Amino acid sequence: MENESVSSVISTDTARLLLVLASGSLLGILGERLLWEAELGLNLGLLLSCLVMVAWTLLRTRQTPARLLVLPLAFAWAFTWRDSLLLGMADFLALLLALGLVILRPRSGTWQSLGWGEAVRGLAQLSLEVLKGPFKLVQQEIPWQQLKEGGASKHATSVGLGLLISLPLVLLFGALFAGADAGFEALITQFTHFDFFQWLMHLVFAALLAGLSIGFLRAVLRGVEAPEETQGEWSLELVSVATVLIILDLLFALFVGYQLPYLFGGISLVQAAAGLTYADYARRGFIELTAVSILVLPMLLLLRALLKGLAGRGLQVFRLLAGLQLVLLCLIIASALQRMMIYQGEYGLTVLRVYVFAFEVWLFGAIAWFAWTVLGDRRELLIGGMLIWAFGALALMHVPNWEALIVQTNTARAIAGKSLDTEYLNQLGMDAVPALLEAHGRLPMEIRHTMAPILLDRLTTLEQLDWRSASYPRLAAARSLREHRAELEKER
Repeated sequence: MENESVSSVISTDTARLLLVLASGSLLGILGERLLWEAELGLNLGLLLSCLVMVAWTLLRTRQTPARLLVLPLAFAWAFTWRDSLLLGMADFLALLLALGLVILRPRSGTWQSLGWGEAVRGLAQLSLEVLKGPFKLVQQEIPWQQLKEGGASKHATSVGLGLLISLPLVLLFGALFAGADAGFEALITQFTHFDFFQWLMHLVFAALLAGLSIGFLRAVLRGVEAPEETQGEWSLELVSVATVLIILDLLFALFVGYQLPYLFGGISLVQAAAGLTYADYARRGFIELTAVSILVLPMLLLLRALLKGLAGRGLQVFRLLAGLQLVLLCLIIASALQRMMIYQGEYGLTVLRVYVFAFEVWLFGAIAWFAWTVLGDRRELLIGGMLIWAFGALALMHVPNWEALIVQTNTARAIAGKSLDTEYLNQLGMDAVPALLEAHGRLPMEIRHTMAPILLDRLTTLEQLDWRSASYPRLAAARSLREHRAELEKER
């Protein structure tokens, strides 16, 4: 009885492993058919839906909540809602991160309380497990000997032998049928003529997708446990950390004190005091200030981690000095935002300026959460809150049509007599096309003559896309371009 129970467990586990191998291979073939030479849109949503269905089946064998699968699925289908390159890149990164959270098993029990070091090491280990997964599955984990003893190998061999015998017969009768009918011959020629190099590229792409799918599904089945937090040998005394923070606080305060008149005095004061133009003031320092904003939080987190056993008065000192630096950092971010607004007011909006502006606003929320968790001695909640804030902010970025807003803002400037970068507007995604057509008739004639042929070329490109690349922005752009085709033809 005991042997039968063990055999049953082994058979169940083997069936799951075979499900991973078979479904991952099919997903590779499906992915190649959906993604090859196609723009991302409906195809990515369909592929991720199939992957999620298999993963949901496997997650039922573990204690991981299947609701985590909603997150990668949402970011995959987001490609059918917005057509923006930068937003698409952010969606793809969020999709990969969300898939990683499905697999990773935090030692604390929930990913919301995932530690910083635990998260970094866990995601690195997870990536290796996904890449090595297909090889482990085939070489080590599937009990091929058990399948052979159970008769599966024998049936597979018989099927293979039948295929081998049928091949020359199919070639013989196929040749006879082709000689008997010219239409059938043309049909056979169509299916048998292929470019070997192209066929090989398709095969490699499908194999790559299959390998990643198998590796991911195996990791879903097995789970990847985050490495245990190790107590590092490096540590610092409070006096050393306090010295670092005092020096940096003084430096930050000096810079903020120098910037405050510019923040409240406007561009006229900037030009009078420093002899700078709009572009000089806005560009010379925005990137640097953004870099400062990004570096401060990891630096404070590292300094806090190096203070072992901090409590009582020492903890209060750290909170005071680090909190002061966070306040100064908020003022520096405000300075960066002010520079961006000045630059935008003079030269118009771009996608990069919009998203950088949004990132700076997101940093305010990240700083507030950092202060509540790290300075409040709740470091275990830092990563979970940051992830929720990042995913939520990215989701909110899909609500407005930013590229349409950019077109409306910049064309309004052109109608008012200011310069318009038509080359840039023509590089925007399909989200911008309806807004471009709406403003087209009110633009100066020389600009309309420049934009008309480019818009018509976009229609040609859209009509060449197949159903796999379907998305709401592309459908809306194609409909608007068809409605204005006659008008654009006259202005070509």
